[in-house]
Amino acid sequence: MPLNVWVLVAAQALAMCTAPFIVFIGSIQGRMLAPAPEYATLPVGLVVVGTVLAIKPATWLMERIGRKRVMLLGAIMGIVAGLMGGLASWTGLFSLLCLAAVVGGTGLAVVHQYRFAAMESVAPGMAGSAAARVLLGGLVAAWLGPEVAGLGSGAAEQYPFLVSWIALAAVLGQGCGGQGPPVSPEDSLATFELPPGFRLELVAAEPDVVDPVAMTFDARGRLFVVEMR
Repeated sequence: MPLNVWVLVAAQALAMCTAPFIVFIGSIQGRMLAPAPEYATLPVGLVVVGTVLAIKPATWLMERIGRKRVMLLGAIMGIVAGLMGGLASWTGLFSLLCLAAVVGGTGLAVVHQYRFAAMESVAPGMAGSAAARVLLGGLVAAWLGPEVAGLGSGAAEQYPFLVSWIALAAVLGQGCGGQGPPVSPEDSLATFELPPGFRLELVAAEPDVVDPVAMTFDARGRLFVVEMR
């Protein structure tokens, strides 16, 4: 597998930990800050709301400014969510905790696009394997999220979960490391690994084709591409 796929696996493991993190502490902290007990689980539900609301804008932005820039933006949104959650812990504002959950959900909407970037980094026959490896990063996130949530603070502290949220922002910040300028379609050809005797030529690139998920040739040699929109 190309190095780019393994980078996306690591990015998935770091960025996806927002979801299990909020599931782990969201209702506990929500119960502490909510004006009424029935609102305790609202932060957990708002993560899903943020993800659903951000999926279409995220794909729209990818069509116009490219996938890599939007991925960087998604990582920044995760960091902002962590800092907002820390501020909610400091101030004791339930509304700010809910807003942090929504912002964290918007970052997760971008994370769900990582597997498509991995599929584009390999030969067509390896696309499924590349996507599966990226999705395995979610298993690491399922372990990492609760571990980060338990770092340094808890319900008995003066500012419950303040350190946990700051730690989440720090973990998500690792996804921003090493981000250089986007690679041109021509230069990206050098990142593919091909079997001996094969060659790769550039046929179409963004913005002509955006978020491809499948392709085929007909009997006349014409190429048809299915896009995720």
